[in-house]
Amino acid sequence: MFFYKQIEEYEKQFHLLLIDFPGHGESKTLAKDEHTVEKIAEEIYLILNQLSISTFRVVVFSLGTIIAQQMIAEEPHQIKSMIVAGEVVHWNWWSKDLDKAVYYLRVFAPYMFFYKELRF
Repeated sequence: MFFYKQIEEYEKQFHLLLIDFPGHGESKTLAKDEHTVEKIAEEIYLILNQLSISTFRVVVFSLGTIIAQQMIAEEPHQIKSMIVAGEVVHWNWWSKDLDKAVYYLRVFAPYMFFYKELRF
């Protein structure tokens, strides 16, 4: 979870639901043909619906910004606000290749390995 250092502060004002990218953290891996922006957004909405969460705020980083863009395109009335960091602005061939690289490399270099080493 990229925002692990902010959790304590966010919990003071908000109820948190922390969702990792598929195949990261405790999240299950999607099948190769299901690893799409649309499918990931759909999975998130399924979780939110199961928890009866009708409106929410979104805080995302990097590739998560692409998923958030898809979510707001599908159900804009549900998202109260959105904070994006390191936004991927255009979902093009390069972005898709980056997404595929992250998907395959996650077994060799779990993303939190890099973030936990950062000291601020």
